[in-house]
Amino acid sequence: MEEIFGKRNQLYITPWQAGKSGTGAGRAEFVVVFARDKAAWELQLVSRPTRSKNFSNPDNDPRGLWRKKTAAAGLNQQQRYAIQNYLSGDYVLPPGNCSWRREPRAMVERLARAQLSYRYDADKDRLDYIGPAYPALGVLPDYFFDAKDGQLYRKEFLSVRNARPTAFPSIIQSYNGNFPPREGIEAKAGKAELRALTGESFDTVKPVAVEKLLLEYLCPADGLVLDFFAGTGTTGHAVLALNRERRHSRRCLLIEEQPDIFAIAEKRLAAVVATLPSANA
Repeated sequence: MEEIFGKRNQLYITPWQAGKSGTGAGRAEFVVVFARDKAAWELQLVSRPTRSKNFSNPDNDPRGLWRKKTAAAGLNQQQRYAIQNYLSGDYVLPPGNCSWRREPRAMVERLARAQLSYRYDADKDRLDYIGPAYPALGVLPDYFFDAKDGQLYRKEFLSVRNARPTAFPSIIQSYNGNFPPREGIEAKAGKAELRALTGESFDTVKPVAVEKLLLEYLCPADGLVLDFFAGTGTTGHAVLALNRERRHSRRCLLIEEQPDIFAIAEKRLAAVVATLPSANA
């Protein structure tokens, strides 16, 4: 690969944990990725829907489902000031050893965007609420004091959370919540996919979900993918599937030196094309 593309065009050596730790399948394999021209290559922005079930809409906010998140963060003494609770009039400090996410004047501006009027009293190092009495009922503002515990929270909307791009994973793991989706990326899933499409068995088959994940981050929607070690055609399967699911137009070149293995890949891709009639083959 380095002889063809040059060391300077290497993008990633990404480990993939094929199964649970402590098993043979738990040993990491590695995916080596090169760009034709690294200087012109860009990492793609990919959003991943959250799998959290903690979203609800108790106040019937027209923007839809949300969950409450603390308005506090890590300890920063310059951001550990009091904010007046607009419901009780009490002054509230960040919980525990935390601080607020913004310095006082920036917090005043942020709360104003949530229709909450505050002013900063520098002598007493606190934010005073100066707006009208805020009703405890009705749609809550984006920043709000909880009527039960008196703490300040912010709303995180499901629609915003789902649209947020996620970082490219440092490791692809089946049994870790850091990088969704977790389902379908263990080695046994790849073998089952191949068997279902072709009736064939093969020892080293990456799941389609792993290849789709890599393609979405590393290759633009109209890009060209070259797989020097095509094996049973998982990369081609993933390209066809994404083209169908996302209306993408990626192309792929698959190279495999073993004729018997290449025959399995041809059989597989023919079956995929038959099930995805509008895919860009």
